[in-house]
Amino acid sequence: MPWIHITDLIQMYAEAVDNDKVKGSYNASSPQYINHSEFNHTLARIMNKPFFIPNIPAFVMKLALGEMSSLVLNGSRIDATKIQEIGFKFQYPTLEKALEELIEK
Repeated sequence: MPWIHITDLIQMYAEAVDNDKVKGSYNASSPQYINHSEFNHTLARIMNKPFFIPNIPAFVMKLALGEMSSLVLNGSRIDATKIQEIGFKFQYPTLEKALEELIEK
């Protein structure tokens, strides 16, 4: 499940404007790949809230969502390697760090 902190996204846009090495398209995604379950559990932990949602069988997701179920079941594996190769540094490279900053506000 791709995600990015808003601060890193803004910095990425600034990098694209200021850095002559930026050519072509880049993924606006953090370097940490997580799945939906990890996201929910991390969010619950940061908020000090209990979390329990049972796993939904794949065939139920396929019945409910049809072809779109592949997005939920398989996810999207994009990465931030290309932007990092030109020297971009993420301020919030992990979901835990990003959520802690956002929830403190």
